Amino acid sequence: MVFALRQAVYPTRFAEGAAAAPPASTTGAVALGHTECDVVRGIGAPDSVNFSNNPRGDRVAVINYTKGQRAGIYTFTAGRLSSIERGPEPVAPPKPAKPKAKKKPAAT
Repeated sequence: MVFALRQAVYPTRFAEGAAAAPPASTTGAVALGHTECDVVRGIGAPDSVNFSNNPRGDRVAVINYTKGQRAGIYTFTAGRLSSIERGPEPVAPPKPAKPKAKKKPAAT
């Protein structure tokens, strides 16, 4: 009965199976205090993830995004987003030079 109720409330979750990952969203909200899962759902798959402990023994996760609109370093302490460092601005490609206009001969 519970499974049928969940299937009715969340039909796409159970129809395709648990292995399918949700697509990355470029409009997801990211704010201090969010969990690692909230941020990854909002931004997408990270380029790297590192885990350690701080001096108090809390778990620290550092998630790096090197490309995309929200490139940066996201630090989580005890499962919550505690700091965001913006990544480098993408380098704009150089604009192609316009060909110089040829001078027309003077009319006599």
